[in-house]
Amino acid sequence: MTPGPGSSQQPALKTSRRRAHLITGLAIFLIAFGVRVLTWHDTRLEVGKVQTAVVADYQRIAELLRAGGARSFFSSSSGLADPNTLGHPPGYPILIAGTYAVFGRSITTLQFFQIAPRNADIGKGSRNVAVPAN
Repeated sequence: MTPGPGSSQQPALKTSRRRAHLITGLAIFLIAFGVRVLTWHDTRLEVGKVQTAVVADYQRIAELLRAGGARSFFSSSSGLADPNTLGHPPGYPILIAGTYAVFGRSITTLQFFQIAPRNADIGKGSRNVAVPAN
């Protein structure tokens, strides 16, 4: 006798498929993370030579944010009050300031902090896999 559609094999099949999807997603995440780490290892010193001024500006703004907090955006005595200071939107310096506050001033930690969310996006099967490097 063949089991009907309401049999106990249905939940087992769903669990098996879910587990296969999870393992596949995790494997893709780990492979992508490994490739990004190898790429980071090969290019991290070259990027510093090319993007030095931009990176220094982001770090300076992040330090101003750490020192004065969010109120420093609105204080006329703050370095952030100068319109020339914010040549870029403040989102990335806010991320840098938060990372520095939690993990200390480490460029390597910041770079790894940026790698993980991108790989999570790849691991979950995002259609937007091509992510520009910062």
